[in-house]
Amino acid sequence: MESYTKYLPLSGEDRMWGASVLHVGCGTIKPSAVYPAPDRHPAPYIFNWHQGRLLDEYQLIYITHGKGSFQSDSVSLTTVTAGTVLLLFPGEWHSYIPDREVGWCEYWVGFDGTMVDELMKKGVFDRNQPVLQIGMQSQMIYAFENIMEHTKYEYTGYQALVSGAVIYLLGMLQMAIRQQRLKYEGLHDEIITKTKVLLRESIFEQISMESITDHLDISYATLRKLFKKYTGLSMKQYSIQLKIDYAKNMLTYSDKNIKEIAYELHFDSIQHFSKQFKEKVGIPPREYEKILHNKKVS
Repeated sequence: MESYTKYLPLSGEDRMWGASVLHVGCGTIKPSAVYPAPDRHPAPYIFNWHQGRLLDEYQLIYITHGKGSFQSDSVSLTTVTAGTVLLLFPGEWHSYIPDREVGWCEYWVGFDGTMVDELMKKGVFDRNQPVLQIGMQSQMIYAFENIMEHTKYEYTGYQALVSGAVIYLLGMLQMAIRQQRLKYEGLHDEIITKTKVLLRESIFEQISMESITDHLDISYATLRKLFKKYTGLSMKQYSIQLKIDYAKNMLTYSDKNIKEIAYELHFDSIQHFSKQFKEKVGIPPREYEKILHNKKVS
């Protein structure tokens, strides 16, 4: 990797975009090298592992090779490996260093702005979770290279381009975090899918929700919480919704009456069926039947 470092001047017009790039760069830090290199950074950015530093800006540092260590006000000593992003917040003490025997390769960008502040206030990223393992993301590297390319010659209006690139970079980071989370939760996703299938297959039966776990390697208490988290519905309500959807189809396309449908779906009574139907559809089944009849006549 060819090293690149650029610290950038800003005008009032540059700051109007709401996301300003203050500096950007990349480099390979060799084993036992002094870090940060004093010949590449201004004095306010120089620190040592024990002293650390405070910044009045955000920084995003992407480690693409090697390993090292990180610590901050929010996080105790943590190992940093390839595929890790360090997201630094203004006013948050931090320190990080490449492993002396291995070193690392890094891309970084320093930035600030009102738009970035608003994103952070809304909780898009959490200052208590500055170490983010996202794996190797070629699009992230491309975004850094794009910013560096536009800062090389500082053509008129370049800050408008790189400010948009910073927001794009943060968007890429958020997407990568979500993708990693889905991989981690893949087993849960499979369990929820199986539960949905089992509930659908049992709409003509009178079963307890607890019995669903007979087919799954999970406790009922855990399944109940996961199902509500993923679907927004309890298992019971999901089952009732399936039954009502089936009932609507039967009332529309079959000659079965309300009593027959309620019995087939194992509702306790016609009154119970009518109550659940109205809650889900907005009108009682008899009224729904009348509307269908009037449509057929007209």
